Amino acid sequence: MKYFVLIALLVSCLGCSDEDVVDPHLFKTIDIPKGDVGGLRICVSPTGGRFASGIGVHGYEMNIWNCEGFLQRTFDKREDNLLTLDIRPELPITGIVFSPDWRYFVSFQSQSRRKQALSIWEIPHDSRRKYLPDLPDHGVELVTFDTKGERLAYVDYRGPVSKTGLRTTQVTILSGGSFRESVTLENAGEERFINLMAFSGDRIVACGSPGLIMWDLNAGKIIFTDDEKRSDSSRRDTLMFSLDGKQFIIATRGINDGLEIRNSVDGSLVKTFPGYRPRAISKDWKWFATLDGMGNENIQIHDMENGEIEFTLRGHTGQISDIDFSADGSRLVSVASDRTFKIWDLTK
Repeated sequence: MKYFVLIALLVSCLGCSDEDVVDPHLFKTIDIPKGDVGGLRICVSPTGGRFASGIGVHGYEMNIWNCEGFLQRTFDKREDNLLTLDIRPELPITGIVFSPDWRYFVSFQSQSRRKQALSIWEIPHDSRRKYLPDLPDHGVELVTFDTKGERLAYVDYRGPVSKTGLRTTQVTILSGGSFRESVTLENAGEERFINLMAFSGDRIVACGSPGLIMWDLNAGKIIFTDDEKRSDSSRRDTLMFSLDGKQFIIATRGINDGLEIRNSVDGSLVKTFPGYRPRAISKDWKWFATLDGMGNENIQIHDMENGEIEFTLRGHTGQISDIDFSADGSRLVSVASDRTFKIWDLTK
């Protein structure tokens, strides 16, 4: 009898494959029913109970899901939004940024520097469409909220014409009711393209080409630059402030490939993680995530203190296009070319 049991166990084990093993951290898989999944972006709510993604039949809807897999709400160009700079239905949504309290979100549409769009929406939707008194040129493609969600900053690549006859790059801050009050920062230069930006208190940090720059909002000017720390729009680089605003973290794949923590007072270097390329960092700076596997199908969760891998999330069968942590770090949501969202419980 015991031999029969051993043979049965052996046969059952031989019949198992890696695909049959369910990762203990996997909380839910949601199939994507429609639309193009190439380059999808997602954003997780602070508590991890909801997430949003740009997806739809024509690629320009914004869907909000709960983590049980139910679609809660869809925003598209037919709804009144808080502020519309330009809406182009032929362009897919390529970026999503929510205010910390999830009252507002910004959706981006960008195909080239001449074909871009941006919309600011309000949740819950209870107001008519509102406009800025002076709309910027359609060079806007990068926006970030400050850590309190009271202000936002955007990059306009078609600022005033310089002495050489070229359009310059400038950063504008919007605040006040319906984001109607605006302040334009010191010009960033005609040859500078900004791909990353973070905003906290009296500091704005940006990175692109030719490098890293930091503004002091009280002085209204650039106070720190590092031309060796560059970011390319074709890569998945990261830039964010700590919750207390005293430090910021930047991860690029330029000359100094890796992850750096810097002081937000003067930009001085605090700590480095050479060689790491995070795709997401938890808001509390407990973890950062990288991709692993031949097709970037696995997610490695690293300890922020030492860079060591805490665990690996396995379950996607296609290349992962985006991942995001909830604010409390308890959940992570990913989306991949296998046409699924996966919700991971990081407390297990």
